[in-house]
Amino acid sequence: MDFAFLSETQFNWLEEVLNKNKKPYKPIFVFLHQPMPYMTLGGLQRGYVLQWQRLNDILSQHPEVILFNGHTHYEIDYKNMVSQANFAIFNSSSLAYPIDKNRNLIKNSAPGLVVEVYEEKVVIKGREFLTQDWINAAEIAVLEQA
Repeated sequence: MDFAFLSETQFNWLEEVLNKNKKPYKPIFVFLHQPMPYMTLGGLQRGYVLQWQRLNDILSQHPEVILFNGHTHYEIDYKNMVSQANFAIFNSSSLAYPIDKNRNLIKNSAPGLVVEVYEEKVVIKGREFLTQDWINAAEIAVLEQA
């Protein structure tokens, strides 16, 4: 199978790094290919992280975390790409073989995300890299300071 198994060593390292670099409104980017269950795609996709509860417990202590995952290949749009637990989660689709909600292949497409970091917020935008167009339904600001 293609599940993620995270070891105790990896969990300990993650907790150490997150605590060491924690500052309010300063984003910490975390990348894991496999998604946690029901936290992106409008809650539709199953999970591929075996110890997702433990990972969620750790990341939930850090609202400045932005977790990027992929694996599903689902198209990028606002409704399907982001979830807000106590931290932000983004589905990054796939540059190869993206699919729509019905699991149909989207031909001639290579979607991805562009991340812009500002002093007061982080903006994440969907981009169609084949045509160099922005995906209008896929832009969100996170970690915005009041």
